[in-house]
Parts: sequence; C-alpha cells; structure tokens
Amino acid sequence: MPTKIRVGRITASLLWLAVGILVFLDQWTGGGQLLWLLTWWPVILVVWGIEYIIFYLLSRRRLFRLRMDIKGMLIALLAAVSIFLVTEQNQYLYLWSRVSLDLTAASAEFSEASGTRTELDSLTVPITEETDELNVEGINGDLIIHSGSVDQIQIRPVVWVDEVEREEAKKIALSTKINFTEGQDIDIRPETTSYGESSNRQPRVNMEITLPASRHFDINVQTTNGKITMSSIEALRSISVRSGNGGLVLRDLLGDVKAQTTNGNMELTSILGNVNAETNQGTFRANDISGAARLYTQVGDVSLTGGLGDIDVNTRNGNIFVDEANFETRAETLNGNIEVRSVSIGGDWSIYSAVGVINLYLPAAGNYEVSGSNSYGTIKTDLPLEIKNKAVSGTFGTADHTIRVDGNGDLNILHNTDSIIKDNDQQQIAPSAGEKETTDTPDTLDTPAADTPAGKTTTEPILESNSNSSTAK
Repeated sequence: MPTKIRVGRITASLLWLAVGILVFLDQWTGGGQLLWLLTWWPVILVVWGIEYIIFYLLSRRRLFRLRMDIKGMLIALLAAVSIFLVTEQNQYLYLWSRVSLDLTAASAEFSEASGTRTELDSLTVPITEETDELNVEGINGDLIIHSGSVDQIQIRPVVWVDEVEREEAKKIALSTKINFTEGQDIDIRPETTSYGESSNRQPRVNMEITLPASRHFDINVQTTNGKITMSSIEALRSISVRSGNGGLVLRDLLGDVKAQTTNGNMELTSILGNVNAETNQGTFRANDISGAARLYTQVGDVSLTGGLGDIDVNTRNGNIFVDEANFETRAETLNGNIEVRSVSIGGDWSIYSAVGVINLYLPAAGNYEVSGSNSYGTIKTDLPLEIKNKAVSGTFGTADHTIRVDGNGDLNILHNTDSIIKDNDQQQIAPSAGEKETTDTPDTLDTPAADTPAGKTTTEPILESNSNSSTAK
C-alpha cells in the first residue's frame, strides 16, 4: 500500500524554527525582529510550494501518495500570529492609534487658543518603583513635556473655549477633567465636554507635564490636533510621539525616537538614539542625532546636520541637505536639489534626484568608489574622477564603499576641503517668515499674570504665537 506523505510538515517546522529564533533575537536585542514577519511572510508560501514540487517529483519514482498538511500549517500559522500579538502588542496598538486619531480628526471640530481661557488646578500623579511606562493622549491642544526638579509627575492644564458666551465657556472649561491611572503604566488623558451647534466641537486643552529628572520611562505621546514639545528627557528605552495635525519639537532626548505627524514641521535636536520620523506635509530640521536617522516627508525640505549613524532621508517634493554623512547614506527626492557633505566615507551611499541639482562634497582621501550618471545637465568635478558619456566614475584607496548617484539635472562632485567644512559649520539655516529662532529657554504653556490664580478665567492668549486670539463675547 502506498505511503502517505503530508506536504507542509517541513514548512511548518521551518516556521516554528524561524519564529523561535526571531523571538530569541527580539528579547536579546530589543530590536523588534518579529516585525520581519510582516515583510517576509510570503516566504512561507514559497517554501511550501518548493516542498510540494520536491515531493511530487519524488512520488513519480516511489510508491507514496501526497497529501497537504493543512492542519499542521494552520497550527503553525496560528502560533506565529499569537506570538506576534503577545510580543509586539505596542506595534499594532500604535497602528490602531494612528487610525483612531485620523478618524477623530476627520469627524470633530477643534477650538482654537482664543476666546475664554481657564487655567485648571495643577495635578500630581504619583509614581511607584514599578512605574516604567507613560502614555499621554490628547484630543485638541498642545502638549509640553519636560523633566524638572519634582518627585512625582506634575500636570498643568489650561483650557480654551471659543465661539460661545463667556459664562457658557467657563462651564465647559470647568467640566474638563484630566484622568490618569497609577501603577506600572501611567495613562494621562483629558475628558472634555463637546459643544457647539453640532455638539461636536472640542475645547482646546493644553497641558504642561513635568517628569522627575531621576526617573526613566518608556513614553508614548499623541494628540489629534496640536503641537507636541519634548525636552530634556531620558527614556527607559524608547519615545513615541504622534500628532494628527501639528508640529513636533524634540530636544535633548535619550532613547530611540519614533515620531509622526500628518501635517506639521519637525525639529529634532540632540537625540541620543535612533530616530524614525515622518510627516506627510512639513519640513525637517535635525541636528546631532547619535544613532541611525530615517526622515521621510511627502512635501517639504529635509536638513540633517551632525548625524553619527546611518542616514535615510526622503522627500517627494523638496530639497535635501545633509552634513557630516560619514556612514551609510540614502537621500532621495523626486523634485528638489540635494547637497551632501562628508569628511570621511564609512558606508555605501545612494543619492537620487529626479528633478534637481545634486552637489556632493567628498574627501580626497578614503576607501570608496564613485559611480554616477545624469540624463540632463552637466557633470563637474575637481576630484580625480573620469567623466564620459553622461557618467562619472572613479576609485579611491581600496574602494570598500560605493557612492552611487543618479539624477536628471546638474551633477557636481567636489572636494570637501577643510575651509569648506569650517565655513559650513558657521552657517545657520535662517528661520522662515514668521518663525522665531529657538533658544535654550524651557518651553512653557504661558506666563500667567500675577493676578490670575488657578481656576480663574481670562481672555489672554496662552502662547505668543496665538496673539491674534479674540475675547469671549
């Protein structure tokens, strides 16, 4: 009687083995290796198909019958999904938060920082030795989070209500609550009363949150509508920041940073860790990032100075400027100029601009090779490179690394001399119209007037940038 062979057992066994190895690596390095399953899951189908072909060919010469091991494969897949959901719950919760923020932003109306201003009583959130995670979720309002000389978490809320009479605005503001949980995970979230003709308008709740400088947490911050500012914080491992509509300002942070805004600019300064940031519409200004930097925007310029790790910058419509690109570097724009400077080449480069001028400033000494081309425009260089038929190439030293550059505009590959570097270090990006240069002064919600105690209502603006706010009727 022919022997039955269940095709799929080997694939299921390999899946078990792969999941076990990824779990081990994930726990050992904390790098989220299980996320590879989201990218490479089609390999399961390929391996299963290869296994079937091999046994089919063998079955033609030997007496055995083939049967698909559907049960074994389903058990292995179910186990892999279960392990992923348990170990990577922060990832899919983050994805769900992105969806919920977008749905809220699409269906709600938001009060501006104008009308009637009410400062609520400050709150104290106790922390314990087990506390290791902080989650802050706003609906409408700016969030300012920084460390300070405090023993517990301090919250200072300020509520703005516009488009209604003063007395009604005061009732709406005083009905606002700041809810929080205690324990290992601390959750902070405002509870507001909607108002307006459609009862769908949200008051603006700005919060300044001060964390103990001596304590470290994993931090997750998000708001549907508003700017988020974080400074002088040492995270336990990571910091996640997201705004549905508003800019992000992150300064002097320790920990891996994940940042996203749908519409707003980003300022990243002095980050001791890896950075993964993206915005649909907005510019990047990044300085002094010690780890790998990934900066993506659909519309906007990208500027990165002082990166000490691998660099990956991308914009669909905007210019790119990178200084001190000393390791692996990838820069791409579909419509804009690119300028990249380096004093040493420590990794492979990939540079591409569909429409725009590319300027590369490279060291004259090193171990790298250059390979580039352009369809239109000129190619110029003062380095010992060969230019021929819209292509440029050359080798320095042992050519350990490759610089690949392609475009459809002028291509200039120049010597990055010491004088050029010095001049560049002295340059500063001029602020855009209406934008103030930042200082080392700590961010605050505002400076309350001396005669405005907590719980009182005023019509003064909370931030200088909102100086055009109107008073309540």
